[in-house]
Amino acid sequence: MATLDGNYIDPMNVSARQTGIRWGLIWGLISSLLMILTHFAGLDTINGKNTFLLLIPTLATIGGIIFCISSAQKQHRDEELGGYMTLSRGVLVGLWVGLISGAIVLVFAFFFYSFIAKDFFENMTDGMVQQMEQLGQDGDKVRTQLEESKWRYSPGMLAIQSFFVKTIGGLFWGLIVGLFTKRESSKPF
Repeated sequence: MATLDGNYIDPMNVSARQTGIRWGLIWGLISSLLMILTHFAGLDTINGKNTFLLLIPTLATIGGIIFCISSAQKQHRDEELGGYMTLSRGVLVGLWVGLISGAIVLVFAFFFYSFIAKDFFENMTDGMVQQMEQLGQDGDKVRTQLEESKWRYSPGMLAIQSFFVKTIGGLFWGLIVGLFTKRESSKPF
């Protein structure tokens, strides 16, 4: 293993795939667990709840993805690249984490919304209608508009949306976290 003392590793000879897969699996499993916990805690729909409580799953998700991507980037940088990593390599690691976790969540979300949270759309609709009525809007009109877009909340579409959110999130957070974890070498490869 090369170190920071002058033994340089050519990054072209080291793949980011293994580290991305490992941490993508971890993030995919954590995301699946968060979906279950959020559902059974009742924090996946509005339904008259304090909207501050709805931030808990969002903050847990952001914290989890930052932890997994930063851990993956640090592992890749320190253990596989000899202590150096460019920003583009950090983004690549984030993409791998996002792709793998997205694939896991794609499969899990389809089964989750098909069998565990079958009533997700109805609960979401009831919560949004209730919230809009409190703001003085016509509840029936809101319900009709939501029913017209029901196809977007089918188990298949929710699974596909989850995949794209994880993949794009991996790219985004890979870039943001990579700004802090990169360590560029002065020696050209």
